[in-house]
Amino acid sequence: MVLAPATVWADHPGPFRSEGMSPLMSALVTAGLAFAVAMIVVVVVVLLTRKRPDDAADAESDGG
Repeated sequence: MVLAPATVWADHPGPFRSEGMSPLMSALVTAGLAFAVAMIVVVVVVLLTRKRPDDAADAESDGG
């Protein structure tokens, strides 16, 4: 009984059913979002690892 198939209530028949996106459009949207997340990660890493101008000036005045 537990493994018996059940009626899926989320799949509405008739005019209430939406077709969804095409596989190509879905892939393009996913790729675009992944690219945007990657760019945000790169920007955060660059901002967190850059040297400040004050640090460079202090290093030169210390002799090296």
